[in-house]
This record gives sequence, structure tokens and C-alpha cells, in this order.
Amino acid sequence: MRRTSLALAALILATPATGAAKRPEAKSFAIELTQGPVVGSVRVVGLGGAYVAVAEGTDGVLYNPAALANRYRYSRDYWDWDFSFDFLNLVGEDANTDFFNDGLSRREAEKTSFSKFTALILGLSFIIDDLGVGVIARGQQFEVGESATENPVRMSATEFKIGLATSLFDEELIIGATARGASLQMEDLADPAGEPVAVFSGGTVELGLLWKPAHLPLRVGVVGRGPVRSDRDATSGKEEDVERLLLDIDLPRPARMLVPSELSFGLAWAFGPLGPVFNEGRLIQTERAWGRWLLATSDLVITPAVEDPDGLRVIGLSAWVQRADLEPVSGATVSPRGGVEANVCPRRIRARAGTYWEPARYEGVDGRIHGTAGFDLRLFELFESMWRLSTVIDAADGYTNWALSLGFWH
Repeated sequence: MRRTSLALAALILATPATGAAKRPEAKSFAIELTQGPVVGSVRVVGLGGAYVAVAEGTDGVLYNPAALANRYRYSRDYWDWDFSFDFLNLVGEDANTDFFNDGLSRREAEKTSFSKFTALILGLSFIIDDLGVGVIARGQQFEVGESATENPVRMSATEFKIGLATSLFDEELIIGATARGASLQMEDLADPAGEPVAVFSGGTVELGLLWKPAHLPLRVGVVGRGPVRSDRDATSGKEEDVERLLLDIDLPRPARMLVPSELSFGLAWAFGPLGPVFNEGRLIQTERAWGRWLLATSDLVITPAVEDPDGLRVIGLSAWVQRADLEPVSGATVSPRGGVEANVCPRRIRARAGTYWEPARYEGVDGRIHGTAGFDLRLFELFESMWRLSTVIDAADGYTNWALSLGFWH
């Protein structure tokens, strides 16, 4: 299961958009943190983010906590481990990539306040018999300032998960749970000795289930995530630093941070000899598992509208930074996702393709459809491990993510 990947991504696309900006009043609004485009490993992105029912590897914990106890088909030991490392450098033309899908970053008349988007995913997990434990974090950073060369402040939106899972009924059913934390931090780049200051942080719980009937090449996944609410980070003790950093970039102070709840359903079906995932005391039929196969997977992600308990206006992170007045959608949003993966050339090439709908979170802004595609190419053996080269692309209106990855082949 020992696997790693290092991804370098480029986001290159900018188209015009219209709309007048209006600065919100201080503390009269709440910040909503949501994940729009799929940010993950080359396999997850290549499958269009449809990973709830696949749920493999440490990076699968971001989509289903049950992934902690779900073994790869080549895992045959009593215990095993896995780790994930993905670094993405998200750069747009003149920093005008519309990562948040709010139309603000695609204005020609005004220069965006964003530059140097980066993302990092880092995780580690262990499986001992039927029990799996692990931790994973996904952080997204962007610099805020008047121009690409003058960026006084770096903002970080971080998601952190630690959890456990167990398999039941000869691994036909896996149940997992994670404690999920979310935070928004700021850092003064002009001060080399400055430390990140937490603006908001909060936590919730998420539960995941994966059903894998023994005599069917079928997987069914269900995941529920609770909402996160944070009025402010009471443990930072640096309230004056937060006010100073916001003053430096002329931003009002939000009243709180809100992360919506989420409900996800996944279905995956394998065509061909994938072989059993894991059975203690019985080796996998390796040669059969190397044959040609096709995996089809689909997800449905439902995100309710975010409502502030005190009736404050709710705006997105991008709308706050760019001082815009955007009305959030009044109802829940739905994101259907689908992907296929095929072992097109046994022992040499695996290919995948997918698509997903990224719904708009603001009134007057259209959702967008993404198309994804990628492949793994087996290279050579080095340091007693077989290596692979992988690539993937995710393209949509106002957004292009291209990634290159080097990791282990199994």
C-alpha cells in the first residue's frame, strides 16, 4: 500500500465577467467556506471526484472515512500502511483564475486581490487486521494584496481529519468516523518572524459507510458531515494581530466562519477480474488481478444552503477578500459526479476519465461542468519499488488544473 504522489498543477484560464463590487460593513456578515473544484490526487481528480464508493488510500479519507479500513486489492499482510503527499501550485493568468466560481476573479476592469494559490494534501494511515486509523490534512493558501508583487498577507483555509474505521462481516461492511476540523488563518508576509494567526477555527464529526458484497463487484458508499460554526478562535490570544492584518489589506472583520454540512452517496461497479480486496490466510490471485478491467463510479453530493443563526449575511471567502456583494443561493446545491478507470494495457497503462457538476453558491452565477482525464504509465523498478508517471487535467469555464505525478505502481 506504500504510495506517494507529488503533483504540480497549473490553473490557466480567464474570461470576462461583470458585476459591481460593494464593501460589506464590518462584522455584519459571516464567511462561508466550501470546496468547489475537486482538489486531490491524480486518481481522485481523474475520476471526477467520484470517490465515495471507491474509498481507497489515505487520500480517500477526504471523501469517505471508511477508506481507513478499506484495503487495496494488493494488500496481503496482517498490517499495512499508506501515505499521501500532494502539492499543487495553482497559478492563473494575472491571478485571474476563477477558482471560487463567483465571477469576480474574471473581471477585466479590475485586478484581483488574489495571487499565488497553493494547495497541500498530507496524510498517513495504518491498517491492523480489521482496524484502520489515520490522519490527513488539506490546506489551501493564497496571498492577498494590491498586486502580484505586493502581498502583505497570506490566508490559509485548512481542513484536518483524524479518525478510525473497522471492517465487519469478512470485510463486506466498513464503518468509519473522523473528527473534522476547519480553520481560517492569516500570516503577515512582511514580518519574517511573524507566526500564522488564527481568525476562526471549529470542528465537527463525519461518518462514513462502505458496503462491499462478497459475490458482487459492487461498492456502495454513504457519508454524512456535520456543519462547522466558529465565532472566532478563542485560543489564539492574538485578537489585536488579526485586526492589524485586516487593516493592512483594508478588509472588514467577519462575525464568524460557517462550513456547511454535506451528504454524499456513491456507487461503483467493476467489470473484469479485480479480484478480492483482502482475505486473511488466502493470497490474491495476482495474475488474474492484472488482467483487463473497467471500474465505473458515480457520486451525488448534496450541500444545504448556509444560514447564519443570527440572520447575518453569508458571503464566500472570495467575495469577502474582493469586497463584493453576492447573494448566496437560497436552497441546497447538488453535485453529480462520475468517472471510469480502465486497465487498458495490463502491467503498463491505466487510464481514467470523469466529469462533475460544480454548482454555483451565489445568485446570478451559473454553475459549471468539469471534464477530467488522465493516465498512469508504469516506468521501471528502483529501490525495490516499481515507479509510475501519472498525469491528469481538469477543465471548466474559468478553470484549468493540469497535474503531473510521480509515485509507486501497484
